[in-house]
Amino acid sequence: MKISSLLTALIILISGTACGSLPILEVPSTPSTEATVPNPTPPVEVAYIKGGNVYLWKQDTNISTPYSSDGGAQAVTISNTGALIVYLRDGALFFVKPVTDIQSKVLVSHSYLQALLPAGYSDYHIHQFEILPDGHTVYFSVTTNSGSGGNDLFKIDSNSPLPVKVLGPGQGGNFHFSPDGHCYALARSNELLLLCDDDSKKTVLSFPPTCGFGAGNGPEIVWKSDSSGFYIVTPSITADTNQILARQDYWFITKAGQTQLKTFFFSWLFDPTYISPEGSQVAYLVSSGKSTTLHTVNLQGVDNPYISFPEGEIGFMGWNPDSTRIVFWLMNDAIPRLAQPNDFPLPLLTEQASLYALDDGTGTAIPNPVPVINGLRWMDNTTFLFEGNAGLYLEQLKGSISTIDAGADWIGIGPGPSFDFPHNP
Repeated sequence: MKISSLLTALIILISGTACGSLPILEVPSTPSTEATVPNPTPPVEVAYIKGGNVYLWKQDTNISTPYSSDGGAQAVTISNTGALIVYLRDGALFFVKPVTDIQSKVLVSHSYLQALLPAGYSDYHIHQFEILPDGHTVYFSVTTNSGSGGNDLFKIDSNSPLPVKVLGPGQGGNFHFSPDGHCYALARSNELLLLCDDDSKKTVLSFPPTCGFGAGNGPEIVWKSDSSGFYIVTPSITADTNQILARQDYWFITKAGQTQLKTFFFSWLFDPTYISPEGSQVAYLVSSGKSTTLHTVNLQGVDNPYISFPEGEIGFMGWNPDSTRIVFWLMNDAIPRLAQPNDFPLPLLTEQASLYALDDGTGTAIPNPVPVINGLRWMDNTTFLFEGNAGLYLEQLKGSISTIDAGADWIGIGPGPSFDFPHNP
């Protein structure tokens, strides 16, 4: 699974003078008569699951091509270049190269994983997998069904499929690669590790063990787009786990492993926090009686009560890439809304009625509906993908909505998403 962060492309034109014995010719400048042709935006491609099989949709042709036929696909990811698709099925990893392949192949077999199983455990399964920015190396972690054993970390090259163990049993965790692919942060339930090209690791941060993160798992990590470092929220070493509200520390960790405490705030100890793209803000929820308030806090420690809902709950659905707007939904109507501070929140989607199931299919209202917009993924500040009540969609804010596939599956569980797209740096 890839880190759902979107990157801004920077095109740097560098000019220089060559050194040597050749003379420098001075050419008089003349106005150019040619129009500057901007680099074209790559057409949108989306890998997704339908009927348990993997498809690739291309916007320029509006055609979906199947790349598997055996069913059972649980999660899928696509490389930044779009040249490699990896997906999980029946405990194994499969891959396909759309440019040259018409059918998928086994990348890591289930039998290979079972041969590594520690004594006393009955099964190994893929916990997380991700394609590196190089477009061909895949990292994956494995764990047991109970989640209490294993947590090994491996890497494999799709050009020569032979797994290489990076970290042994019990040493892994949730890994998060830098956008340039040279380093990754490894978050565990009580510590943070940093590993770079040679896979040598060092512990850069320790914090109180928190069962809220799950066995071997750790808190959210958001890398800066220039790969200079990443942000993370951890329980404070002074936190009292017996208190309902506990101090949370907001850190920036440089690529060299230096730690910088930016600010702190108080929230529910076991509730998640949500770091904005580029790390400029953190969102968190605080409930009191029958009301729930969505807060944001910035790097200067300024806390802003974003919105409060008097009855029921607020569900956080993600940051817009501009790091100022938030998508959330309310329990009473399940409609996702987009809002920014001091602004009235508006429904996110252009067409509401056909995309939401607010009854059980018989016309009877569901008492506590959940949003039928799943896996919201922003492609840029105004374009997003989501799975609704009737398929997979591409929408422009306050603009058009396109149906990619009305029969796309929503998995909702497992180590990765049921759709993905290239994140071109």
